[in-house]
Amino acid sequence: MLKRLVSALLCAVLFAAAAPGAWATEECELGTTERFVEALEEENLFYAYCGVDGMYEIVKIGFDTDKIKDLEMTWFFNTNEKNVIIIWQPFEYDESLYDELLEELNELNKDYSFIKWSAGDDSARIRIEMDLIIRDNENLGEICLGAMARYLDIMNETYERLLPYEA
Repeated sequence: MLKRLVSALLCAVLFAAAAPGAWATEECELGTTERFVEALEEENLFYAYCGVDGMYEIVKIGFDTDKIKDLEMTWFFNTNEKNVIIIWQPFEYDESLYDELLEELNELNKDYSFIKWSAGDDSARIRIEMDLIIRDNENLGEICLGAMARYLDIMNETYERLLPYEA
């Protein structure tokens, strides 16, 4: 029984690796999300389409970067099709280091104007987000991929500064 389960899981992983977007079984409702997903597929990037939740259509993308394993970026496309919020919550922080962490996050906010670092809103997790103003046009996928590349570059540059605060 265990061998069958492991085999099924292995097949699913191989299928997902061979077919980016294979888990996305639903059609996108927004044109903005659809163009982004098309751009991901053109670049052979794996993503998971999560559907609509309230006023957002959600897409998750997983990466391993030079310095970060299992970075899961969540894209929230607003149903007004005018903006998208990109979020990653890397880990829980040590609450006894909260004051020092806030100083570091404020320094990061000062140094990187495209990204917002925060902590302590509704969990003991660091939250890193980027807001992107968009419009639905033929360049949207390229614009989103460019923003994603910049976001990943900044995460690689700054991740080690956050590690001392990990719980």
